[in-house]
Amino acid sequence: MRFQRYPSKSYNNGLPVYSKFLADSLNSNLFPVTYLLPSGQVFVAANSRAMIYDWQTQKETRLPNFTNKVRITYPWTAAATLLPLTIANKWIPEVLFCGGSTMDDTQNVYSQSSETPASKICHRMALNTEGIKAGWQIETLPEARVMGEAVLTPDGKVLIINGARTGMSGYANVHNPIGQSNADGPDYRGVLYDPTKAIGKRISKAMPTSAIPRMYHSVATLLSSGEILITGSNPNEDVTTKTYHTEYRMEFLSPPYMRQARPTFHWCPEHILYGKSFKLIVTPPKGVYYKTMDMSVVIMDYGYHTHGVSVDQRLIELNWRDYNPSNGQVLIKSPSQPSYFPPGRAWIAVVINGVPSVAQQTIVGDGKAPPFDAEANANMLKVTAGTHGAVVY
Repeated sequence: MRFQRYPSKSYNNGLPVYSKFLADSLNSNLFPVTYLLPSGQVFVAANSRAMIYDWQTQKETRLPNFTNKVRITYPWTAAATLLPLTIANKWIPEVLFCGGSTMDDTQNVYSQSSETPASKICHRMALNTEGIKAGWQIETLPEARVMGEAVLTPDGKVLIINGARTGMSGYANVHNPIGQSNADGPDYRGVLYDPTKAIGKRISKAMPTSAIPRMYHSVATLLSSGEILITGSNPNEDVTTKTYHTEYRMEFLSPPYMRQARPTFHWCPEHILYGKSFKLIVTPPKGVYYKTMDMSVVIMDYGYHTHGVSVDQRLIELNWRDYNPSNGQVLIKSPSQPSYFPPGRAWIAVVINGVPSVAQQTIVGDGKAPPFDAEANANMLKVTAGTHGAVVY
């Protein structure tokens, strides 16, 4: 059970680092959830455990376990995300996990059932001293969900969608599969989570209902338009027309802001350099005037998605000043360092009175490749042998 950093770094001569956390998280530690924190450390969750990992010192700081032995990684994946880093929350990182399962990972999978209920619990924790001491905040989904997706929207909310109410991921290895599906009871309707509201008032189920089961191997992602693309579902090993067949249809979900007059902006920079400022020209929606305008500027990484895990998904709100209502010019402050928003392609959007603009693409950082440690890379290759993709250390 090891971590490895890419590109290779000299802190361990380019070699993988043993992780007691991952070893302790067996038997269900596939697709661990990881988020880079503003501190430069990494939040990691697997099975029913969580920690903060300092990759420079290799120190693992354990966090409280998920309650009720809820498991949140494959094959009992919960919908998970790093919540928006905003001015209001002082960019304090918080994590959210909704759903998962309390199935026993020590039992033989053939004794498990496709009809075992998933979890309804949402776990949320602020990753600062006070938040960790307080432990997990607990909320309840309207319906149980496993294999769900959590999608950040530019107005700072979280769409939780896809998945099933019972069972688990995988193909035909529980004792009562549905066709080959290890899960049953598709969740046809998403819920919207507003992290800024009081506990107990954050979850809204006033969302449209789909007619398409979206279970194992389904995905959802934000688009630059502000719509959500929902696609996939392959709960059988091969293409099939059995119950919960392989799904080729795509759907587009339009959040409420898509039906409102939206702001626009131009002068989007090609690069956003750390600790610098850049200008935008912002045009508010028709009928919205400066004195009634609540404006925020966000940059987002939409991430990539597999097996219910949204990797690299991120939203950070930027400071702005000197808005000129006569010409719309506004000065925006970039993230101070890569730990707040890693370098790479990103999307920038302006949100006025809760309504986001269409996003435009930019690059955070100078666009150059990350630093390369030739000595560490050479050492990694020296002690590595592989055949047909297998790597032996």
